[in-house]
Amino acid sequence: MKGLKQKLGQAYTIYGVIIFFLVLIAIFPFFWLVLNIKPLEKYGYSLYKVWGTSLHWLIGMPINRIYKGSFDKNKQYIFTPNHSSFLDITAVGSGPFNVTFLGKIELAKAPLFGYIYKRFNVIVDRKSSVSRKKAVEDCYKLLEEGKSLAVFPEGTISRKAPELMPFKDGAFLMAIEKQVPVVPVTLPFNWHILNGDGRFIMKWHKLRVVFHEPIDTCGMTKDDIPMLKEKVRSIIEKELDEQLEEAQIGKLTTTC
Repeated sequence: MKGLKQKLGQAYTIYGVIIFFLVLIAIFPFFWLVLNIKPLEKYGYSLYKVWGTSLHWLIGMPINRIYKGSFDKNKQYIFTPNHSSFLDITAVGSGPFNVTFLGKIELAKAPLFGYIYKRFNVIVDRKSSVSRKKAVEDCYKLLEEGKSLAVFPEGTISRKAPELMPFKDGAFLMAIEKQVPVVPVTLPFNWHILNGDGRFIMKWHKLRVVFHEPIDTCGMTKDDIPMLKEKVRSIIEKELDEQLEEAQIGKLTTTC
């Protein structure tokens, strides 16, 4: 039985990769037009959402989104999802909000996808102090333009998912300095579907994204970063606990 599950997982993974590239190849000419013809730029995010939504439907995992707060589509936010899978970007990015991700440079090197990813998002090479500085400047510029950001507070994919890694200060510092609300986002099952442990084997499971109540940062100062960071972490951990218990596929062992 274990061998059969492994073979099915491998077959599903191959299918998923094929679908990923077929959809990407089919839609890439439209991305090129949107990214290179200025009057069409306004359709970029819509096209990105069509691509992400189509991808998840075709691999049999339409995204179930839960909203636990009130959102104003004309307002900017900083979204802070937990990070456990390569699926996290399309899961959050294909939602109703126009968000720019702060993402690592490795994804920008991927064929076709990299071209799109680096044009839509802020790319950072964490090994380069120059790149880190420029990425921060780019994020602040986007916030000043009234745009929303998505920043993974763990900084990278957790190798011990569903456990959360320590949160970095960056997203919370930007939110406080620009007085932008922070939205905790819980991705409870992505680690189970496609773990970031290097094996790259997909499992079928429902894909869910939980957008929590925005946290107002009005009046907060840098001294409030630890409190804000812990509040976001607690909200995500609580949701993870509840979702994992309901699905019976894992549990958190620490809450630090």
